[in-house]
Amino acid sequence: MYTFVTVEMAAAVAHNPYHGSSIADVIAKREQNPRRAAALVRARKKFSEYIKDDSAVSLAQLRLSKGMSQQNLADAMGVKQPYIARIERGEDDIKVSTVMSLAKALGESPATVFQILEASREARGTGQ
Repeated sequence: MYTFVTVEMAAAVAHNPYHGSSIADVIAKREQNPRRAAALVRARKKFSEYIKDDSAVSLAQLRLSKGMSQQNLADAMGVKQPYIARIERGEDDIKVSTVMSLAKALGESPATVFQILEASREARGTGQ
């Protein structure tokens, strides 16, 4: 399959300051501006409301409801963003110390975080 590209389209890409940047780099640059950072927080909170359903709250929903990106949460915990992604996908069995760190970074009780993680495990069918 081929895509037809006009001269105007090519010129627009060439002048885009974000062309070739990773999404993490684009967000980091935007978060340097206080107004844009506040807008991203509002957007994350609104998105967390949008993805709510009748099932249990997920760790991602909780994080988003606090206006945090995975990178923000990782920075608050002193870990790397891919680790947060693995936790949210349920790929890692985490230690009690990680639950405590998540709770502190999210401003929630460890019990709340543990309940969310356990409900997510059960929803995926990996609970024991």
